[in-house]
Amino acid sequence: MKNVKNSNISFISCVALASAAFLYSDAFAEGEAKSFNAAEIKKVEIDNTKGDITLRSTPNDQVTVTADKVQFDKECSSVVEKKGDTLLIRTDREVGGSWWSRMFSDDRWNCNINYEITVPKDVSVKYKGVSGDLSSEDFKGSLSFDVVSGDVDISAGELSEVKGKSVSGEVRISGLTGSGQIEVVSGDVMVRYIKVPLAGRLEVKSVSGDATIIFPPDAKVVTEFSTASGEFKNELIDIKDAPFRLVFKGVSGDLSVVKRAE
Repeated sequence: MKNVKNSNISFISCVALASAAFLYSDAFAEGEAKSFNAAEIKKVEIDNTKGDITLRSTPNDQVTVTADKVQFDKECSSVVEKKGDTLLIRTDREVGGSWWSRMFSDDRWNCNINYEITVPKDVSVKYKGVSGDLSSEDFKGSLSFDVVSGDVDISAGELSEVKGKSVSGEVRISGLTGSGQIEVVSGDVMVRYIKVPLAGRLEVKSVSGDATIIFPPDAKVVTEFSTASGEFKNELIDIKDAPFRLVFKGVSGDLSVVKRAE
């Protein structure tokens, strides 16, 4: 009987180890990908609790969403679906209680997933995230974002318009051609225009953080600067009747208007 008991214990131990290995591999799953017809996609909406988002433009006829599940409990859900001309990408976790407890439950942080998304030219992207970075090395279209904690870094792209809010994180937009509105609580803002904005308005609001706006040397801009504590430096000549207006409103932060080197 002693040997039988030992055998039973060994068997149970093996099952427990195998189960643990299964759960571990499920939480750290390999990348998964879904594809959609690019001609049918005009908008992309992303709602991610935790994880990074990478955007890439594609000349191909396919929109591809690749998901890398860094940590993904069985209660987590990842939805990638097309509704009309909109591609919806959403990560969530089912938890009980009130809306407040679901939103701020520690269990939500067990749903950590990174997305890489290739999108067609001139698509509109809307991103909402709690913890994670948003980045792109080649994105053409319009962008709106609402981030609690994480950096926004859009480089080497061409954005017709940008609207965004960030509580904590750096915001770097390189490639803007039109109007924009950016609000930050804590973090610096950098916006670089690759073309002379012919008309419109860029407004930056900051509680604590500096803003650097880079224009082509022949840009015609009128600037409004309002802050409780901060400095204003302008390498361009302010033109009162300019068709493009730059507005900075802050509590503590500097504004630098820089003339881009040719």
